[in-house]
Amino acid sequence: MHNPEFKGRAILLISGSTASTLTKTFLPALEEYRIKINDHQEILMAGRGILAIDFGCDPAHLDSIENDMRAIAKPLHLDIAIEELN
Repeated sequence: MHNPEFKGRAILLISGSTASTLTKTFLPALEEYRIKINDHQEILMAGRGILAIDFGCDPAHLDSIENDMRAIAKPLHLDIAIEELN
């Protein structure tokens, strides 16, 4: 579950048309943040991809994380959603 070291927990969802793995693009981009990845799952099927990342973090950093992930996703025409979990 959620690491007591972090005050918050969130899920990041990335989806769209892709011919390659989303994990190789987005997990390294998250390394600059002090987060704890609890779990991640990726599905690639019929030219579409979905990546879900469950992570612990400081909730104050969620806007910054979302903005950085959107900047990476935009030129790739991918959709991003991030939600703080309780």
